[in-house]
Amino acid sequence: MSKRNLLYLAMLATAAVWGGAFVVMKDSLEQQDV
Repeated sequence: MSKRNLLYLAMLATAAVWGGAFVVMKDSLEQQDV
């Protein structure tokens, strides 16, 4: 695997984790009635 592909994969994984965490936090914030 080339370095460019590895970098692309790392960015994609980061975006997926960040997006997933955002969805989870959004749900819990709605339940808290902030």
